[in-house]
Amino acid sequence: DPWVPTWCSGFPVFHYYQSLPHFLVLGLWKLLGETVPLVQVFKIVEWLALATFPVPVYLAMRRLGADRTASACAAVLSPLVKTNYLHGNDMESYVWQGLGQYTQALGGWLFPLTVAWIATALRDGRAWASAAILLSVTFLAHLALGTMAAMAGGVIALLAPRALPHRFLRLAVLGVVTGGATAWVLLPILRDFTWYNLSTLVPS
Repeated sequence: DPWVPTWCSGFPVFHYYQSLPHFLVLGLWKLLGETVPLVQVFKIVEWLALATFPVPVYLAMRRLGADRTASACAAVLSPLVKTNYLHGNDMESYVWQGLGQYTQALGGWLFPLTVAWIATALRDGRAWASAAILLSVTFLAHLALGTMAAMAGGVIALLAPRALPHRFLRLAVLGVVTGGATAWVLLPILRDFTWYNLSTLVPS
């Protein structure tokens, strides 16, 4: 695992933490020929994730069957989500003296799309590949939001009692595909979870 020696006494960051958003920044930096400072690329990616957040909300609402007006209203209102510094999907988590939730900004951008495509896959049996890719990428961008998206799939499956067998079968297949795609990240974390250093913000 890549070892970051400057964190405390050293830390295998990619062993315990979602890494896709960091690889995205690194990849863009390389594509730009390393002509732009790496920290500037990081700030641009984070800014784009926040500034364009209404876009995936609109697309997700349309995918779920909402009309253009309702979808636009949801998109416009989505940046106004607010919590009392609870690490939620609000601006205090990201900007100025924020809580440094960069990977959550990327995961939050993917989350509405993932839930919408999962709903379509469970309801109609369509767009399996897209749903599996989105869920896998969401997991790799932010483990907690990936888990929440998977749990949302379980709730969506329960919304049609008569179709439960078909929906749970589709959900199981989706879970197996996603598990295989993300095993390289999830299995080491699960294997070594005993040694996971929980934050003081997480109740023990």
